[in-house]
Amino acid sequence: MPRGVGQVLVAGLRFLSQAVRGRADLGVPPGDFVRALVIGVRPHFFAFPCAACLAGAAAMPGRVSDARVAIAAAAVGLAWGVGQLLNDLVDIEADTVDAPDRPAVRGLLPEGPTVLVAALLGSSVAAALALVHPAGWLLALSAALLMLAYAPAKALPVLGNLTHGALMAWLAVIGAAVSMPSVRWFDLASVGWRSFLCVGALAALYLQGNYEKDRAGDARAGYHTLATLLGVRGSAVLRVLFGAPVYYFGWRHGLLPSSAGLGLWAVSAALASASVARSLAGGDVSSALAGYRFCVHATVVGLIALALPVLGPAGGLSLVAFAVLLIELAFSRTENP
Repeated sequence: MPRGVGQVLVAGLRFLSQAVRGRADLGVPPGDFVRALVIGVRPHFFAFPCAACLAGAAAMPGRVSDARVAIAAAAVGLAWGVGQLLNDLVDIEADTVDAPDRPAVRGLLPEGPTVLVAALLGSSVAAALALVHPAGWLLALSAALLMLAYAPAKALPVLGNLTHGALMAWLAVIGAAVSMPSVRWFDLASVGWRSFLCVGALAALYLQGNYEKDRAGDARAGYHTLATLLGVRGSAVLRVLFGAPVYYFGWRHGLLPSSAGLGLWAVSAALASASVARSLAGGDVSSALAGYRFCVHATVVGLIALALPVLGPAGGLSLVAFAVLLIELAFSRTENP
């Protein structure tokens, strides 16, 4: 069975206690630890949470502060890195099979120090959100609870997708709230629910592609994802049945008001189709792994398309180019970044 989040957090508290008493031992060379942290936060995926936050702001036609939104987007990008660090500590058993070159598997992210760093980064995120919204601490705490809920939710079919989708949708809510800090929550939801739903659905769809290439490790660790139950081809069919309505929904409900947004949305749909096609053609984990690359790009481009009213065409295309570069650099280093 996968290790519990509670076990990892207790290790962090134990290391903090040792550090206070001057008895802490990092366990690895400091330089190796810092490099492992940089890799472990997955900077190549920061565009996911940042674009989700910006997409929420883009849904608010009367937004009053794009500067606040920029701070919030950077903060949730850092929060994503915190989640990746904790996830790597919890998922060591699965990653030993699926991604043996990850720092946690190689022992370069000792539990205690890594949890302490994650806690410090998480506190910085909460402080940043508190600066840009009166309820910033509550927004940060809610996101943190969803992040911590993901690992146990992954043990049950569908629940992992729903939790991850809810987390990404909440990041969109954060973007909307920060862009109009004086507006009531109900009013934010009544205006932005379509964008929040679309962001969450794209995230859940991405995760299904992610699960396809991780079937072996997830099964070993005791995770019962839909991909472990349906197989690669069954999961790919599910992505078609779920993905087509998602892309239709984004187009039908006017979430892409510009031709540039519609173009990026079409590119995202094409990349998602390429990912599904690889999984359907091979029907095995290696095919799913090859298709995963398209899945990552599809999600990034789709989220940025939803955020285009904030970014503008030039800003959106620049973010796409930068995100694609980081993702490709990550894939050049390992097949399962």
